[in-house]
Amino acid sequence: MRAKIIAILVCVAITFGVTCVAISVLTSSHSSNPPSASPPHIEARGTVAWVYDGDTITIDLTWVDQPREGITVGKRESIRFSGGIDAPELEDTGGYEAKNHVSELCTSGIEVSLDLDDESYMNSGTPYRDHYGRIVAVIYVNENGRWINVNADVLRWGQQTYPNHDWLKYAWMHTEFDYHEWLRSDYPYLR
Repeated sequence: MRAKIIAILVCVAITFGVTCVAISVLTSSHSSNPPSASPPHIEARGTVAWVYDGDTITIDLTWVDQPREGITVGKRESIRFSGGIDAPELEDTGGYEAKNHVSELCTSGIEVSLDLDDESYMNSGTPYRDHYGRIVAVIYVNENGRWINVNADVLRWGQQTYPNHDWLKYAWMHTEFDYHEWLRSDYPYLR
C-alpha cells in the first residue's frame, strides 16, 4: 500500500498577528496502480491495425474532435510517437523487443486515443505530420480505467532496458510535448 502525507498550512488571523498551524492529512491508495486522476487531452481516436515498430503504429481513424486539415475519419493512418522518441530499428539491438513492448499495449483491434502534435508541422510543412506523412501524436490506451501514455511507457522502458540506445534522438525537433514531464516520478499516465 502506498501512502503519502500532505502537509497543509492553515493560517489564522488573530488580532495581534498571524498564527500558522500545520495539519497533516494521511491519504492512502489501496492499489499500487490506482485509476488516473483525469482523462488526458484527446483529439482523435482509432483502432489499431498493427504495430509497425517501437515508435510507429497503424490505426483506422474512427473519431476526430473537430475538422482538422488532412485528417479524415475512416482513413488508415500511420501514427509516429511524438516527444522526440526514437526506438531502435527492427534490425538493431532492442528493435523487436521495443515493437513487442508497444504491442503489449496496442494490441490489434484495441481503441487508442491521440493527442495530436500541433507543432509537428514545423518539421514537415503539413499540420500534425512528419516528413514521411505520418500523423505525429501521443498515443493513449485505457487499461481497466487507467490511462496510459504509450509514448512515455516505451521511453521509460527503453531507457531502462536498452540504455545504450538514444531514445531521445529527435528531442531537438519542434513538439508541443515535453518528455521531461513523462520521466518525472509522479507522472500519472503510466502502467
